[in-house]
Amino acid sequence: MGDGDQARETPITNNVIPLQQSMFRELKDNETGRISKEYFEIRRKLRDFEAIANRSPAAVFLWRLGDDWPVEFLCGNVTQFGYTRQEFLDGDISWGEVIHPDDVSRLERERKDCRERGIDKFTQEYRLKTRSGKICWVEDRTIAIRNGAGVTTHYQSIIFDITKRKQLEERLFRTTEQMERLVDERTAELARANEQLQLDIAMLRQAEEQRRHLEQMLQQSQKMEAIGTLAGGIAHDFNNILGGIMGFTELALLDLQEGSAAYNNLKNSLKAQYRAVEMVNQILAFSRQTESDPVPVKVSAITKEVVKLLRMSIPSTIEITLELNAVSDMVIADPARIHQILMNLCTNAAHAMREHGGKLIISLSNVDIGLDTAMVCPELVPGQYVQLFVRDTGQGIDPLIRDRIFDPFFTTKKPGEGTGMGLAVVYGIVKGLKGTIDLESRPGEGTLFRVLIPAIEHHTTESSDVMDMMPGGQERILFVDDEEFLVRIGEQVLSRLGYMVVARTSSVEALEAFRAQPENFDLVITDLNMPNMTGIDLSQELMHIRPDIPIILCTGFSERIIEDKARKLGIQEFIIKPIIMSTLAKTIREILERRR
Repeated sequence: MGDGDQARETPITNNVIPLQQSMFRELKDNETGRISKEYFEIRRKLRDFEAIANRSPAAVFLWRLGDDWPVEFLCGNVTQFGYTRQEFLDGDISWGEVIHPDDVSRLERERKDCRERGIDKFTQEYRLKTRSGKICWVEDRTIAIRNGAGVTTHYQSIIFDITKRKQLEERLFRTTEQMERLVDERTAELARANEQLQLDIAMLRQAEEQRRHLEQMLQQSQKMEAIGTLAGGIAHDFNNILGGIMGFTELALLDLQEGSAAYNNLKNSLKAQYRAVEMVNQILAFSRQTESDPVPVKVSAITKEVVKLLRMSIPSTIEITLELNAVSDMVIADPARIHQILMNLCTNAAHAMREHGGKLIISLSNVDIGLDTAMVCPELVPGQYVQLFVRDTGQGIDPLIRDRIFDPFFTTKKPGEGTGMGLAVVYGIVKGLKGTIDLESRPGEGTLFRVLIPAIEHHTTESSDVMDMMPGGQERILFVDDEEFLVRIGEQVLSRLGYMVVARTSSVEALEAFRAQPENFDLVITDLNMPNMTGIDLSQELMHIRPDIPIILCTGFSERIIEDKARKLGIQEFIIKPIIMSTLAKTIREILERRR
């Protein structure tokens, strides 16, 4: 190119460069404006976000994984816990320091577990210490932030104050716990109430059963009372008859030569009459509703009577064996109670063998209880006892019911076969006699009842002969009985003894005779049961006339009430019919000698 050409190009170039610079400046200003605009927009959005975050109830922060969890970002509403953002950002305080110390180790374990399992999102609940020292609960929703190598370096958390929720939960928990406790208590109360109800029902059933048994016992008692009344009347008449037989027999013996055939026959007849008297007394004792005073009782005699009754009443398939090996079998007891012990034990034994038969063994022996035995069994005292065994070969007693065998109303018998009172009554009688009762039994092998009753010394006395020396006298006696043959016997017996006798068969006539000459009589013997005027009424009239007159009251049936009433009236003696000659003679003499 020539110089001319170069000259022509220079102005163009000079114009282009400023244009480019102008365009560049324009572009730069535009880009700067755009960037600036975007920057300010971002700043605005950040301010808006920060404002929103600050107004949010949640606290947003970013903390680096490390000791005490240093915070790199934190929104302003951390002030709800009493702290400022700057305290955390400047490192004056770390997030780990505000966490309750009791929760730190747990949180670290949970986060470590999440890291190891690759869990990046998790939620935790823990306690924070506020600036004021108050403890509040927070819910921490955490997201793990990893670097390019996939290693967790930071955690971003959103924390919500859940103190009120926790309080509600705690209140709900306490309420639930209280409700559960109340439910448990109520359930326990209902269980106790149900148990008590079942117990009440059982007691009502037992009471009803006892009522039925008591009704049966009342009916039985009424029957026995009727039997006792009937037996009393029969015994009175029967004893009067026996009295006549015995009286005339004794009088006949006085007129016969001892050793003659007639004498021996009448002597044996008299022994049979004594036997009849014992049988009547046993019947009276068994039917009597009130207890008699304890007296010396020969157990073997009652046992023999019971065996006789049993042989007439139990099946012949039951063999009865009686073993009397007691040297001393005397005890202090009411004979009726000994009879009751034997009858109840033996009838129970017979009942156990009613289907297949068997053996009933009754034995009496003596046993000495030493101090060692008495110490083991406090119910016994050292000494000699009468030992009664009642053994059967029946079905035995189930071990499950052995402890209840002496309970009142307990029975294994079918309805109508027993009341369940037999063994309970036996137990009570034996205890009342200061004795013991026990049993041995095996199912299928039978049962053994063992009774121990304290023995007393037995002073044997020879039965008095009619011809024995009987005390007599010369006093004047008024003898009163409505049975003419008894009056004749009494008159003869007393006359033979030397007494002067005025005999009457009427209590009214006897009162008239006494009233006519009250000082002429030294003693009055009167029957109890007489028409028009009883023996007690007659005695009252006689003592009204002459208070010091001694009186002997005779009866064929002893009742405690009558005897007590008679003694309160001043009647000296009470004799049970039939009257034995020797007994009457000794009683008369004792009374008259006391008046001297």
